[in-house]
Amino acid sequence: MEPWEWDEATWRGKVDKVRAGRSLKPKTWKNGARCAV
Repeated sequence: MEPWEWDEATWRGKVDKVRAGRSLKPKTWKNGARCAV
């Protein structure tokens, strides 16, 4: 069965196992910038 054919309970169960790590955003940006592009 292909992933796009999974029912909601199946794909949510797999996605719930994926967790984000620590934030990579710096506490302050260089030159007082508000974001980086």
